[in-house]
Amino acid sequence: MLLGSPSVNDDPFGTPIISSDMVSGLRKINPDIYSQEQHTWGLWYPGKARGITTLWVASSDGTSRKISAYNYGAIPEFTQIGPHGDIIAKGWRAIFEKVVRCKAASRKAIEKKFRVNLELGDPDTVYCGKCRISGQFVKSENASGLCYMHELTRKDVLRWQQRKAQMRERLRRII
Repeated sequence: MLLGSPSVNDDPFGTPIISSDMVSGLRKINPDIYSQEQHTWGLWYPGKARGITTLWVASSDGTSRKISAYNYGAIPEFTQIGPHGDIIAKGWRAIFEKVVRCKAASRKAIEKKFRVNLELGDPDTVYCGKCRISGQFVKSENASGLCYMHELTRKDVLRWQQRKAQMRERLRRII
């Protein structure tokens, strides 16, 4: 069974977007967004043989940042996750979410260009940002905008960082 489609939608794939249309639309929003063509001669990268490429955004300093990997061809609306938790195909909602998070384009510009609403369900409902990236829609239960499990993880990381800082301070005093 494939996961990723929210319970409010009966179709697990949703409305697909062709990958070339997605890239050209994003380039119209931000010309610094680019992707390698599938048949670029002499260029090898991991995943090329499986039909996977990556969306990048160029920086002013000449470097590029990875936004998201995706499959060529029809991109489903929702991320397709296999029974063992492996991602079969990343959905365009998850890709657009990553584009917004890395500040390569605004949510409003993407919604206008592609004529979509990136918010599902009740507009007042806040979904966990970490879960949305993987294509799952879990309601946020606190002010941090994270679901219960991601909030616990965030708190654990903060505690670990505090302990690490305390240990460094103790070592600094000893030395």
